[in-house]
Amino acid sequence: MVLKNPKAKGSRLELKAKAEIESTGYYCVKSGGSFGLFDLLCTPYSSKSMGLAVQVKANRKPSRKEMKAMAEMRLPDDYCKQVWIWHDRKGWEKITVI
Repeated sequence: MVLKNPKAKGSRLELKAKAEIESTGYYCVKSGGSFGLFDLLCTPYSSKSMGLAVQVKANRKPSRKEMKAMAEMRLPDDYCKQVWIWHDRKGWEKITVI
């Protein structure tokens, strides 16, 4: 089956990930247009947790080039880089980028 609007699916998944992260005590900002490396930047309400920079994907892992770019991206020391992959009918796979 061909997806009629893949951008809409991506946006829905970004909002779904944002809601899940916010439910654990974070304030998240969704990147407009998602042309950067990360779709969501999330700051914890408590200073005990790390911030999150999240790339959201549907049914596939990022390319090696994308993974390398994310690994090389400089963020504050108290931020963690993650890739959240939504697998249809299965749910989230969460990968921490080192």
